[in-house]
Amino acid sequence: MFFTLTDALGLAAAPLETFAALKPSLERANAHTTAIFITDCQGHRLEARYALLLKFENELVLSREAFGPRYGLVGLQALREITELLLERGVTEWRECVIMTYDFSRLMNDPEDYGANTILASSNYSDANIYLTRF
Repeated sequence: MFFTLTDALGLAAAPLETFAALKPSLERANAHTTAIFITDCQGHRLEARYALLLKFENELVLSREAFGPRYGLVGLQALREITELLLERGVTEWRECVIMTYDFSRLMNDPEDYGANTILASSNYSDANIYLTRF
């Protein structure tokens, strides 16, 4: 199936605002939803930034890059709360996609041009516990 991406929800580097913009989509998640965290930082989780791509049955929802330790304690808290909410909603498929910084910027600036299928194809299985870390 071919998916297209629309503009990312939220504001770059603004965890609270992006979490609020994403919340209606998070609340629709279920056992058939796939959560894909997108980052440009591999092997350095203490410096990571994340955007979230939710794959529903017939729809994709992309957030801006606003979660993770790069955005301080509030960024970590938002990442943990998103993960907890998705776990509560029954999400069991967790993936992570690491892309180059240039591609990350390209994805955020023009999601349709970058292409959802690139993210879906290059993502790897992950463990939700990675995103529940408390610092």
